[in-house]
Amino acid sequence: MNRLYSGTITEIGPDVPDLLEGGLLILFSAGAPAELAEISVLHTADPVSEAAEPAIGDIVRFGGVHESRITSLGERAWAKARELGHLTFSFNGSAVAERPGEICVTPLPTPSLLETLQPGRTIEVLRG
Repeated sequence: MNRLYSGTITEIGPDVPDLLEGGLLILFSAGAPAELAEISVLHTADPVSEAAEPAIGDIVRFGGVHESRITSLGERAWAKARELGHLTFSFNGSAVAERPGEICVTPLPTPSLLETLQPGRTIEVLRG
């Protein structure tokens, strides 16, 4: 599989479990301001290819364990990943992203996903 994005988790914000219960996971590059770090999974990202963008049906792999399929992408979602290391995953399986920076993916079980999100593990976007 062709890797489009890869980030290594450095820190889990204290509000991440609550947001994940609501079906939302926010990633920011390490060093994000404190108010963003509280709600985010911070990570260090490998460089993002300018040419390769994810598409519907591509895979998001969390911690090398859980995989979810992309069902829709907001118009600014990939630009935010390239510019800020900022990705917002909505686990709603929606065919239409409601927000410009949103990446909608198929649902995953929240407790086991939260358990998987640990410092040192990766989050990858792969050509499916």
